[in-house]
Amino acid sequence: MKISVIIPVYNVEQYIEKCLSSVMQQTFTGSLECIVVDDCGNDNSIAIAQRIIDSYNGPFAFKIIHHEKNGGLSAARNTGTKASSGDYVYYLDSDDEITPSCIQLLTDAANCHPNVDVVQGATLTIPVDDPFYSIKQFNSTTFVADNNWIRQQFYKINNGLPVNAWNKLIRRQFIEDNSLWFKEGIIHEDQHWMFFAVKRMQSIAFVHDVTYIHQRNNESIMKASSKAQSEQHWGIILREISQNIDSPQQQLQVFKYTTALVTRYNPSSDYDFARNILIQKMKELHLPTGFFLANLWANHNNFITRILIRRYCKFMAKRK
Repeated sequence: MKISVIIPVYNVEQYIEKCLSSVMQQTFTGSLECIVVDDCGNDNSIAIAQRIIDSYNGPFAFKIIHHEKNGGLSAARNTGTKASSGDYVYYLDSDDEITPSCIQLLTDAANCHPNVDVVQGATLTIPVDDPFYSIKQFNSTTFVADNNWIRQQFYKINNGLPVNAWNKLIRRQFIEDNSLWFKEGIIHEDQHWMFFAVKRMQSIAFVHDVTYIHQRNNESIMKASSKAQSEQHWGIILREISQNIDSPQQQLQVFKYTTALVTRYNPSSDYDFARNILIQKMKELHLPTGFFLANLWANHNNFITRILIRRYCKFMAKRK
């Protein structure tokens, strides 16, 4: 089994050496290629990466692909995926690192479950751990081959499947056969990608040992983006998601993404489009207002719930 590790690089000169070193130090004994995608930053990240790669004398293959201009994280991941030749791909953000046994543990799980679509590893966030990325809720689960179960777990508001594309060993043919390319030109791209990925995902395995160390980096693309940009891109994502809600688990999808819409709602054509479709879905599913409010109470603390209910009432009033 061959593995392709894909690392998009943009202005991470503080972190890139540790990131690449963590790949070079893997205990994995199989075939591994590491594709570094230069997304045209303005610091010394690529020079550092080139120096490290040039001095490496180990069993793994490293190469750098240069973009002609900055395309964003989605474009860099797509470039790396299309250039890859592995049976499985593994996305690693360039300000993060992986544990020495990461790839071995994940491929062991893949070998135990031939042709599994995704193997999900456990994540440690530093300096403070973040339950958002946790898979502790699946501690008793090692493998599931049931799309309905996968979707149900992903659509949960709390304690669901992690939305991040990194720290997942993903079968490359699964990506290509289902055209699961990352939407370019937006942030929050993992939210968009996972919504469509779980629709096609027939199987998933879990590795409960920590395989990934996620650095909370205040200078990352996600942190550096403006609130206005974040809200704009969420509107684009919700517009596309609202058009693709289908069976099974329609009620869970409507609740999950109505919650996201209400939380972030701003007057714009994208948000209004998504709002109208979600309201229509509620009508088709005969979902009363109480369905949404009851789920809010069950899934949020009281302070946030009160805010969301006020926003939801305004949101529903607009349909008249």
